[in-house]
Amino acid sequence: MQNPIFEFYTRKNGQSEIKDFILRLPLRDKAKLLGIIKKTEVFGISKAISLGYIKKIGSNEFEIRSQLGNNIQRCLYFHVYAQKYIITNGFTKKSQKTPQYEISKMKKLRKELYNDRK
Repeated sequence: MQNPIFEFYTRKNGQSEIKDFILRLPLRDKAKLLGIIKKTEVFGISKAISLGYIKKIGSNEFEIRSQLGNNIQRCLYFHVYAQKYIITNGFTKKSQKTPQYEISKMKKLRKELYNDRK
């Protein structure tokens, strides 16, 4: 199995919720999150799951999990084809459960991506 390739979703107008989220993070949190994404690309999804970096939250929906001290970040993504994955949005976690509105946002962005490709 080939290792995953992650891309940040960017709308046709150039807006990207995930890029904006990452840019707003404190430097150390940003470095930790981007490091986890890179490690997942290098070592693969299975290893990332075993290390707790990735969690499946739906049939084709996943979250990247990053924590530095009390700062907990999550990025939502989905599988497109082969080894390609699209990261759509991120948030700072404040409760045990992933907020449904963040999952809905990811689904909306996924639908937008597929509609744009038609």
